[in-house]
Amino acid sequence: LSHTHALSLSHTRTLALPSLLHTLSFPLLPSSSQHYSFPVPPTVWTTSSSIQLLSGKSALIVCEANGSYPLRFYWKRRLKHETAEKNFSSGLRRVEIRDVSSHDEGLYTCEVYNPRLGVRSRSKPVELIVFDPPLVSIPLHDMTVTQGSNVKLSC
Repeated sequence: LSHTHALSLSHTRTLALPSLLHTLSFPLLPSSSQHYSFPVPPTVWTTSSSIQLLSGKSALIVCEANGSYPLRFYWKRRLKHETAEKNFSSGLRRVEIRDVSSHDEGLYTCEVYNPRLGVRSRSKPVELIVFDPPLVSIPLHDMTVTQGSNVKLSC
């Protein structure tokens, strides 16, 4: 699906399209109604702003965009323990992270690029939060206890 703005104008008009950051001026024939289509830069959004799940589950992050084609999708992430953003995936609207762990926690951002317009747009980041289930690990060892004596168990 290509999204363009269609206009019907007569005579010479100046048209300001804020989304294109340009003002276009062009002559039109007064005797006819002509339609012109203008390329539209991509608008990008994700289906959620935060995903919270238990470790071992799968996370699905979906990027949506509209605008004039071609649109190219890129994913960037900045993990919780890192300071720099890195390229994560390209070409896909959806990213699935299987068997997530706390090492996958961080911000995931979708970037859409239109090479024909030379324009990039970014979504707001999606925060992935991973909860590890509580883990109780007490080394067990044999004990000999005299009947009637006190026993103390501690965690």
